[in-house]
Formats: sequence, structure tokens, C-alpha cells
Amino acid sequence: YLTAAATGNPISQTTKAADPGATVASDLAANPIGTTTATLNWTLGDGTYALVVMKADTSGVSDPTDLATYAANAAFGAGDETAAGSYVVYKGAGTSVAVSDLDPGRRYYFAVYMFNGSTAGSENYRTSDEPKTDFYTLMPEPTTQASGIGFGTLADTSYAVSYTAGNGLSRLVVA
Repeated sequence: YLTAAATGNPISQTTKAADPGATVASDLAANPIGTTTATLNWTLGDGTYALVVMKADTSGVSDPTDLATYAANAAFGAGDETAAGSYVVYKGAGTSVAVSDLDPGRRYYFAVYMFNGSTAGSENYRTSDEPKTDFYTLMPEPTTQASGIGFGTLADTSYAVSYTAGNGLSRLVVA
């Protein structure tokens, strides 16, 4: 038969890679964390590669699909999606990725999937018990401090404090 023109023949098919094994990735952490960046770290489990998928605001990072090839991009939102809102931020044999384009003060979730398969369309992802964790990005530091502090209406157990607020989101008054 003609293999160049035929489809579905064994010569034109890619087979699924071997199972990634019993040990999942471990020691997931986000450190250091900035206002718009975070470095995600993990220890590899069984499997040749790791796929890191990240989602904002709600848990439920969506699993990758076997035999699907995903493009990763460390700029959050720029990589392929495993499902709506779940972005691939890393694909490879390493143990960390510096993710950018995050929003200050936002909660992010990420999962690390071990997989085998270096040929596009042969990927076999371990999705039964992948480790997941979450973190918050930092809020930006205020650029204007509170000023004009004053004390008035002194009593035996209380007093009034007045001040001009800076541009931070909250105030902490220590007496």
C-alpha cells in the first residue's frame, strides 16, 4: 500500500509513550514571589519531563490530555491552555521556572505533571495524583508614607490619633 498517501496506517501513526511511573513531582514551592513575578520550584518524579500548568483565582488546574502537545510560555497567559484559564508555563526536564506577567495581590494555583514522550503527539501525562499548590503575589509597596500624625483627646485609657494617609491600601498604627 502507499504509505505516503494513506492515513491510519501504522507507519503514519505516533504511539503513546510509556507510563511516567509511580513517583510524582514533589516539594512544590513558589519562591521568591514578587508583585508580578514568581519562581516556581519542584523536585522531579518518575517520567522524563515535567509540564507545569497554572491558573489564577480558583483551584482546579485542568489536566493535560494524553497525546496532546502543549507549548509552554513563562509569561502567564501566553502558553497553551489545557482548558479555559489553565496555562502551560513550563515544559521540560528542569526543576524551576520564573513566571512573569502576574497581577499584584492575586492568588495563583499550579500543578506539576510528570510525562514521557518527546515526539509530538506521543505524550503520556500522569494525571491521577499530580501535586498542586498555590500562592499569592505581593502587593506593590506604597510610595507615599502617612504623615502629619497628631494625638488629641487624651484620656486615662485612650486617645485620638489623626494622620494624613499615604497611598498604601491599609494602615497599621502602633502605639
